[in-house]
Amino acid sequence: MQRVVFITGHYWNSKRKAGFHWIADAFLQQEWEVLFITTSFSLLSIPRFDHRLRYSLWKEINQIKQEEKHLWSYVAFTSVHPANLRLEILNRFFDPIFQNYSEQVNLVPCEDWLRQADLFVFESTAGLMLVDRVKLLNAKACWVYRVSDDLRFMHSHPALLAAESRHTGDFDIISVPSPSIYSIFQDKTDSLSLDYHALRKDLFDQPSDTPYLGAGPHVVFSGIAYFDSSFLDIASRELPEWQFHIIGPIRNLPKRQNVIAYGEMPFVETIRYLQHADVGLQPLIYRPGSESFTHSLKIMQYTYCKLPIVAPHYIPATWAHWFSYISDNPRSIVQALEKAASYPRSKIDASAILSWTELTARWCRTLNLN
Repeated sequence: MQRVVFITGHYWNSKRKAGFHWIADAFLQQEWEVLFITTSFSLLSIPRFDHRLRYSLWKEINQIKQEEKHLWSYVAFTSVHPANLRLEILNRFFDPIFQNYSEQVNLVPCEDWLRQADLFVFESTAGLMLVDRVKLLNAKACWVYRVSDDLRFMHSHPALLAAESRHTGDFDIISVPSPSIYSIFQDKTDSLSLDYHALRKDLFDQPSDTPYLGAGPHVVFSGIAYFDSSFLDIASRELPEWQFHIIGPIRNLPKRQNVIAYGEMPFVETIRYLQHADVGLQPLIYRPGSESFTHSLKIMQYTYCKLPIVAPHYIPATWAHWFSYISDNPRSIVQALEKAASYPRSKIDASAILSWTELTARWCRTLNLN
């Protein structure tokens, strides 16, 4: 049985299911053995209010845990990990310590696994700093860098940006999920592949009952960060008959009867909210790199559910079912929502969206791992 190791910042048992979780799940579906290594977890995670602290990570640190028949997880805990400390003087002071992150990580419990792996899949996290060390254990395996996020957009520490630049040539495939991230790497490597986020289509194809009560339109957002609450304040005020459903740990939402906040919920439970909505929201605050959200995992999920999408004008998507608004402009926001709600959903083409199994099978063909 073939073995794959994932090196990420995600925790396997998190309620939040990122694309990296689903890529690992796809290899499980194809009967690989999977080791899911969580990095970027340290004492610095405490003052940063890391959402992973709500789980049982403390009981699991630095020991391999079998999650199911062909799946193991490992939480690599260190005293510190590369993180942007917001102040340039602090970033400079900690740079030598962060540069030494690889030596701080205890990989001894994983070494047999690492030596026997056929494939390593690294995510755009501090785990990138382990490349050299893992190569010493296993230089014969295949290597994929899945750039889930633009490290510049995430305001990553310079030590991590340097590691990404240093190791670009070490990967057999550099897989990126959006054209804007593609442009960052296109002159740096011949191993680049534009691989949009995929879906567990079988979950989205299952019929479900509507979770919504009363008349619509029902507008949904599902996410965790960078939410522009001023958009929702304007939209819910200007369209009092509309219902706005917000799924995720979003704070400072307007206190209105037509704003329904659900908090964070397991991913599978969110699917029916997308299936039965009328419009999908992507109301993000602008940060350099926001352009990469034209093809975010959320957008692919909305599109597969044939939802018209409303988003700010600085996310330059070319989807026909994408309706842009100007931030803090009530007229523009209302027009975008009304156009989206009246768009014929039968025209939304989701045929190009892959399943995660299809995406990972394509990698395996490229790497001759079939």
